[in-house]
Amino acid sequence: MSYSEIIITKAIAETLQAEQQKIIYQLWNAAYPAGLAFDHQQQFENYLKGLKNAQHYFIQLENANAWAMVFERDGERWFALIVDPKVHAKGIGKLLLDFLKSEHPVLNGWVIDHHLYQRKDGQMYRSPLEFYVKNAFEIKKDTRLELPHLSAVKVQWREKEIHYLFKSEHLGFRKWRDADLEAMAQISSDQVVMEFFPSVQDKIYVFDFLRRMNEEYHENGFCYFAVDLLSNGELLGFIGIHEQTFVSDFTPCIDIGWRLKKEVWNRGYATEGAKRCLRFAFEDMNLKKIYSMTPKVNLKSQRIMQKIGMQKVKDFVLEFLKEDERLKDCVLYLIEKD
Repeated sequence: MSYSEIIITKAIAETLQAEQQKIIYQLWNAAYPAGLAFDHQQQFENYLKGLKNAQHYFIQLENANAWAMVFERDGERWFALIVDPKVHAKGIGKLLLDFLKSEHPVLNGWVIDHHLYQRKDGQMYRSPLEFYVKNAFEIKKDTRLELPHLSAVKVQWREKEIHYLFKSEHLGFRKWRDADLEAMAQISSDQVVMEFFPSVQDKIYVFDFLRRMNEEYHENGFCYFAVDLLSNGELLGFIGIHEQTFVSDFTPCIDIGWRLKKEVWNRGYATEGAKRCLRFAFEDMNLKKIYSMTPKVNLKSQRIMQKIGMQKVKDFVLEFLKEDERLKDCVLYLIEKD
């Protein structure tokens, strides 16, 4: 099997399946020193449940598995990575680690830096420290974990520069990555931000939203982009263009939309970002028309549509909101390439 054929699947704590938990448990007890092994699977599952905002990554081969996770602890993003000993030194660990790097700007880990422990099968546990050094991790020699059953040193990898697809004066536009999940879930669960939606959105919904947006980007070259404030790299939410396919007399169409955290409202970021996305749509993607729609009661979004040069086309009833008296009556705006 070539690396291009290997599929990495993802899960969050809320979507982790029983079979996946079993895979992790078996890998953990097979690969780590015996002193770190769990006596039974329920004990291990309780450990997983205690981790904050954990995200899991799996590679399942015909005769072996590999797994990694990233989670929060004391305000930092930590990771663990295990490859079945049967496929050590086959490039699987690097493949999985490179994927983690593409999804998270900082990774911290505890790494055993000696060869003093045995695995449950009686084989010596070999320190992976050299592997992490080769993969651009820095050894934090002054930060150690010293426990009766574990002696390890901290390692850290940090992204040197964020890659933006394009920028405006204050904003950077990029593809989504897993590190965005918690911040975007917080934005999308805010009742003030979601005032003109039927409901707030939970983490499972946002997890799938990030997946769908990245799929759309890979297929079409655009999506609702993740938007950072350039001055500090903070994720503000999304601004971008998206293909709408619900049934109406103006779809399928490409629409422009935005959703920013309320703490940065009224600073002109939505207007600035929407103007830059229109330029991207017309100049880079060579699109001819961009639509936008919102419930009539959402005057804030309508003002942004007007500021970026869009013209009102009509009022209409959005079919999937027809039972919602407050939101069903919508407005459609349009801007065409000069």
